[in-house]
Amino acid sequence: SIQACYITDETGTVYVYGYQVAQEVEKGDDVVLEATIGEYKGYTQLTSPVLVQTVSKGNEIPTEGAKTDKTIADISADLAGNYTAAAYIFEGVQIEKIVGSSYINYAVEDKNGKAINIYSGADSVEFEWLEEYLGKELKVLFAVNSQNSAGTKWRGHVLDVLEVIGDWGSGSTSG
Repeated sequence: SIQACYITDETGTVYVYGYQVAQEVEKGDDVVLEATIGEYKGYTQLTSPVLVQTVSKGNEIPTEGAKTDKTIADISADLAGNYTAAAYIFEGVQIEKIVGSSYINYAVEDKNGKAINIYSGADSVEFEWLEEYLGKELKVLFAVNSQNSAGTKWRGHVLDVLEVIGDWGSGSTSG
């Protein structure tokens, strides 16, 4: 069900749309790709990617270029801005699991209930790894992907959980 992945480094983050490459790579792979620069709903992405080489595996995802100047509330309230092509560090957030009658979805939510949905296929299998973080207060590396089809909400992906701060709402902390 995984249709895409992200490439991120100190210069930014870009969405890579391509089923085959998404199946071949894993979080933390250092790769060389050939792809076409494309656009989806006005946002730049890479399309038709081909994996040229896997340089190494199991690397930490770089956070050097990640932005800390915006919050979930800032981004979710500004549908006219363009927050793609960058990774953001959000601290003091939780993973929210949204279970509908025919779907499961996830979101990253702040203490004020502002959220950005995680962009996924209908079954959300690619985000089952987030289950272990439910009920926890987190610091995450997040990439904004695009707006939903109605243009009313941003959506994106958790690239990595950088820290478990504690239990959600308890005020307790842990490393």
